[in-house]
Amino acid sequence: MRRFYYLAVALFAVGCSSHSGSAPAPTDVSPQIFQRQPVPKSGWITTSIPNIYGQIAEPKGLTIGPDQKIWAAVQTFDGTKGAISKVAMDQHVTSYPISIVPDAIAFGSDQNLWVTSSNGVVARVTPAGVETDYAVAPRSAALASIIPGPDGRLWFIECSSPTAGGIGAIATSGSSTLYATGCEQVLAVGSDGNIWFGDAATLANMTPQGVMIGQYAVGDNYFSGIASGSDGALYVLGGFNSGSDELVRVQMDGTIGHIADDRVGDALRGIASGPDGNLWISAVKGGSRHLITFDPASQSFTSARIKAPAWGPNMVWGPDDNLWMLDRSRAGVYTYLRTAMTLSPRPITVQVGHTANLNVTETNYSGQWTAASKNQSTASVTANSNNGTFVVTGVAAGTTFVTVSDTMYNSASVKVSVH
Repeated sequence: MRRFYYLAVALFAVGCSSHSGSAPAPTDVSPQIFQRQPVPKSGWITTSIPNIYGQIAEPKGLTIGPDQKIWAAVQTFDGTKGAISKVAMDQHVTSYPISIVPDAIAFGSDQNLWVTSSNGVVARVTPAGVETDYAVAPRSAALASIIPGPDGRLWFIECSSPTAGGIGAIATSGSSTLYATGCEQVLAVGSDGNIWFGDAATLANMTPQGVMIGQYAVGDNYFSGIASGSDGALYVLGGFNSGSDELVRVQMDGTIGHIADDRVGDALRGIASGPDGNLWISAVKGGSRHLITFDPASQSFTSARIKAPAWGPNMVWGPDDNLWMLDRSRAGVYTYLRTAMTLSPRPITVQVGHTANLNVTETNYSGQWTAASKNQSTASVTANSNNGTFVVTGVAAGTTFVTVSDTMYNSASVKVSVH
């Protein structure tokens, strides 16, 4: 069992390195505006991150920046140099070289990007590319999984050698604190406002002030991802590469539940909470890459696998309502799922016993659409449409989601409020 040290220890190396100053010249790439290209029937579009320092770029982490763009932590494939890359919704890519080799990236409360590295440094980088480095741990320490905390600090995983490692927090001023918990694999903020982390054998939580709350036995051999569910619980991917991958449901009182994937043989890789209320999971089976979804309300996986050109241990839902996924196996190609259809109105408000039309349009598609309500006791919807119009009927006061799908793996959801 992991031993916890309840006293927060301020690290010795807090302070700026010499890498603060004006931004280096960015690499600006002409956009490949996808509106001018045929939309793939599968719904997938790829965006190449340009080479950095004359080498192939490997994306390591994703976040949504203060400018509503997708930002990626990028390093050369030989692991010696790094950059951060901004990807606009029209696929315009701008890369800013940085002095550290990045691993993970997050958007801070100070409107800047924060990046972890493998040499004990956390870097603050402005959207214009101005970098300030903070040495928060020994140079032998590998830092990872940085996330914004409820206290305004950035929280990260620190694994040192030969010491045990722990959870770190850095204020936007640069002052940092280490909580010696051991070398963790996942890190998240729960719906209870506390910091949750785990190393597969156990999950644990602490307050943002560093006071330990509890630790909870799980028993898996590895954790590969964590996300918040629409039901207020945390969901962890367990059993990485064990042949028995599963979801672990963690309630805020510490109750642990194991949810086996009924698709025997799926290796679960990454997880993200979607705007449709579902959890989206990247998976691999027999070399085939795909996405599956899990509904926290019904505690069940959907039956469909969505074919994918990549697997992504790191995924985010962008401001365009598309799922953005990194692909480390394609020499720096960024991959995201584009929702090729448009629903209107969005959202829908309807009175009990009344109806409202839901219209769908989709580029380069001619065929039938189907629709389903997540909660038919709140609102029902006609099942099929050839002309792009569905009828939503209010049944009882409440909120639900209606999802429209085509025959090419594309789908989109709209929130329905019934009064």
